[in-house]
Amino acid sequence: MKPLALSTRNKHVQRVKTMFEACVSDGVIEVSPAAKLKEERPLKRIDRTKQQFVNAEDTKRVFDSLPNTTWKLMFALMRFQGLRRHEMFAIQWSHVDWARNELTIPPDTKTGQRTMPIFKEVLPLMRDAFEMDCSRVVQWDNSQESVTELLRKRVAKVLGKCWPKPCHQLRSTRRTELDRMFPSYIINEWLGHDGKTAEKHYQQITPADLVKAAELETVVLYCGPYCGTARNPKRTKANHCEKTKKTLHLQAKSTPGRIRTCDPRIRNPLL
Repeated sequence: MKPLALSTRNKHVQRVKTMFEACVSDGVIEVSPAAKLKEERPLKRIDRTKQQFVNAEDTKRVFDSLPNTTWKLMFALMRFQGLRRHEMFAIQWSHVDWARNELTIPPDTKTGQRTMPIFKEVLPLMRDAFEMDCSRVVQWDNSQESVTELLRKRVAKVLGKCWPKPCHQLRSTRRTELDRMFPSYIINEWLGHDGKTAEKHYQQITPADLVKAAELETVVLYCGPYCGTARNPKRTKANHCEKTKKTLHLQAKSTPGRIRTCDPRIRNPLL
């Protein structure tokens, strides 16, 4: 199972242990051969190698290439509404409040019932689908090839290659965008997350974050190369510099002519 992701491997281990434990309970076997199997511990650092932020340009290119309204609506529900696939197929028109522009996720889904706003990118597509007089919001034949595989082929055809986990990355991208606009507890309620899961699997570092960090300007009070002392070499630069600044002002008031600092280049700021 090494080519599989860590979470997938652990799920397989859980299923095997549960299956053999049930066999022991039913008296089919005496001892479970999977009793000593252990789940792998995740790394302390979050693995973001399979995350990819789907930017606006790629989103538009893929959206424009989709063949019909049903596909465009499915793509928009994942990319802009942040829905899971089973949630997307479960919603009906009775769950849509047109007056308040709100969408209610039904209680029979994994995360239970919750209410979220219908974002402006999704609203016109939902109105077009409503005019088609369909029983459900998304009309999809489950006997066809899976949405994930079809979307992977479509994206690869348009962009040359597809990002890892096509459907999940659309939802992850939307979570990352909303984090810039709303507090986390609001987004957790809308998308059906908890804070730890969102931080581990959904929140991404975008190229815009790196550009912003490179252009960031900070003002630091620098005390010179002698910020450590013989008595306390572990003293931090910030604390020592702040203490030096206060000492300068106190000494300047009492004895303006004699100032002692850790850096001889510093002069009395009041002289």
